[in-house]
Amino acid sequence: MLIGYGGMCLKIARDTSPTFDEPDHVALGYYALVTGYHTYNNINLTFTQMWSAVPLLLSKGIPEIERPPREQDPKVSLPPLLSKPPEPEPKFYPLSRPAKLVRSLVPFTLFKNALHFPTEFEQMQGKQKSDLNFGRQFYFEFGNDTEGIVFWSRAMIVLLAVALGAVLFLWARELWGDTAGLVTLAFYCLNPQTIALGSFATTDIASTLFFVLAAWAIWRLMHRVSLTRILFAGLFAGVLGATKISSVFIIPTAGILVGLRAIRPVPLELKLPWGRPVSWATGRLPRLGVIVAALLLAVAIAYGTVWACYNFRYDASSRFVNGIPEQNWAGNAMVKAELAPKIIKFSRDHHLFPEMFLYDLHLFTTTGSIRRAFLMGELSVDGWWYFFPVAWLTKTPLPFMAALITGMVLLWRERRTHAVALWSLAPLIVFSVIYGVVAVCSNLNIGARHLLPMYPLMFLLAGFATRLPLTAWRRPAWVGGLVAWSALEAASVHPHYLSYFNELAGGPAHGHRMLVDSSYEWGEELPEVKRWLTDRTAKIQPGSPPLLPVYFSYFGCADLAHYGINSINELGNQGNVVMLPSFYDQRPIRPYDLGAGTYVISATMLKSLYGSGVMGQWRPSYESAYQSIVAEMGRLRPALLADEATHTNFLEQDGRALAKQQAQQQLDFAADTTDPEKRGRIIQFAASAFEQAKQMDELRKKYPSEAALANFLDQEGRKLISAQAQNQIGLAGLATLSRDQAIQMAGNWV
Repeated sequence: MLIGYGGMCLKIARDTSPTFDEPDHVALGYYALVTGYHTYNNINLTFTQMWSAVPLLLSKGIPEIERPPREQDPKVSLPPLLSKPPEPEPKFYPLSRPAKLVRSLVPFTLFKNALHFPTEFEQMQGKQKSDLNFGRQFYFEFGNDTEGIVFWSRAMIVLLAVALGAVLFLWARELWGDTAGLVTLAFYCLNPQTIALGSFATTDIASTLFFVLAAWAIWRLMHRVSLTRILFAGLFAGVLGATKISSVFIIPTAGILVGLRAIRPVPLELKLPWGRPVSWATGRLPRLGVIVAALLLAVAIAYGTVWACYNFRYDASSRFVNGIPEQNWAGNAMVKAELAPKIIKFSRDHHLFPEMFLYDLHLFTTTGSIRRAFLMGELSVDGWWYFFPVAWLTKTPLPFMAALITGMVLLWRERRTHAVALWSLAPLIVFSVIYGVVAVCSNLNIGARHLLPMYPLMFLLAGFATRLPLTAWRRPAWVGGLVAWSALEAASVHPHYLSYFNELAGGPAHGHRMLVDSSYEWGEELPEVKRWLTDRTAKIQPGSPPLLPVYFSYFGCADLAHYGINSINELGNQGNVVMLPSFYDQRPIRPYDLGAGTYVISATMLKSLYGSGVMGQWRPSYESAYQSIVAEMGRLRPALLADEATHTNFLEQDGRALAKQQAQQQLDFAADTTDPEKRGRIIQFAASAFEQAKQMDELRKKYPSEAALANFLDQEGRKLISAQAQNQIGLAGLATLSRDQAIQMAGNWV
């Protein structure tokens, strides 16, 4: 069964284009493996990135990544008498120890040539991620073997997905027997979510696996203390800590498990290296003291494991002599975070964790709650408490849901008989409750995949349905029928498993009305679009009427030209593809002459969740802002195209100060939130930006009260498009963009 599951995942890995997040993950992992530095952040930790990139080291040539020039933070520069002249450094990074180890242990190669990397990688630090675009460059723009990168990086995640299935099978078999283990495994292998996420080089499967292993190992350690169990508990917890920021949930899980272990008077076994296990049934406090001491040793191992994943190096980059510049650590007034910044600052001052580990935590705590989300036709930056319950109810196959409910009810009714099994499931029960409560309370509603760590407990409970007290033939008929139904559900959506929705949502065809983004499509279907376009062209017969064009809007970061989509023109001017605005869009701005044809629009683009200065359906306030900026462009463009003196004078006198425009953008965010506390923080941020532009008094006079400001936001403040366009003009004044680029980017917002 696992072989079939793994084969299906590998087929999807081979036949689909990269999802939105994959190029960044894999490129960062490859960079870290080759250089030993973890230079750039994407609010994801490093283990899965490096794990996915391991096969990329297996090339005949030696990877060469150019070192950037070293820079020192001016705020912490040394006095002239104490500073030393910089020592000459090699042009290229030497291979890190992990990279050398992999290349020496594996006797074969997967790539004919070493994979190239953008040499300007670190010089581009500080730019926005959309400008950096390093993952896309690594995949598509440097002559690398794109298909090889996609397949082999995903194959490493398939290994973890198969391992997760094996762990669930063994756990269920230990609890309830072989049949329960097979049924548990069947529901796992036939679940569209686990098939889809097991095929992509992202963190979801890896974090789920290590959540299960860490919770399991910690719970076993609390029943038998031995060096082996201490080691495994520490290793699994450490790898989890370097895999995903949500790994922090293992801490309260362990705390509650310690409490449960202290309450229940179960003897504790001690296994010393030189003897047999000894049952220790002394008092509660001594038993608890031994457990805590063992956990502290496991914590020390976990701490060392996190450092090992970052190559035992504090510095995130060889570029910055004194670490990431201080201005990069600035907080975000829109996000209320009081304790976390203090902990991160203390950890930085004392180098308690690797710098990039702390920087990822910093970015998550300061930006994580400001995200657009879509649910059942509505858009929000606040999120909904019922987002994940709805996602689970609509993305979970009904037969699996029926088996889960059967197993839960049956286990509750027979809880005394199966008390030992319930006790064994305690780590997953505690963790799932904590994780579920946090998910419901969070406004980070960006994908049903974030529920995956709760699924292992569900699979195990569904396996208990095999104990249903029915007659000899009815029980296997019931359970077998549910498994067969699950197989039909999976087959019905093949190979588009990510787009699966059950009958409650109207099936996959109507799933986009419930959820989009990574819950529906993630940019992985470009080969399918190419095949459809090719088949469409092939059906043209001589003498048939001209083929109308296809208008295509894409949500994803893959290169369309690589998949032959923006160059399909087999019939001259017939059958061509007209690219509409996409996310994210790399093409120069151009007018769109829309007309009759076939419109192929990504579901996420159709809902206007990303990719433009506006969110949701077009409305009168947006139309007003649009007309305003169209008129302004007539005045802005001549000034920007004028001679340097006129251009400079325009930027200084009439160039719309950058701080003011940032404030205007935040005010628009405030209008999109219904949370009074968050609105207050956003307004505070906007006010501080106005103060930087020496316009605080004007803001106070114009909006003396919250009600007045709210009225402004509701009636007049819908000017995000104009603010973004003018923002680009302000950036031109800071010499980060040329005049032509500024005009192009401003025109993009128009």
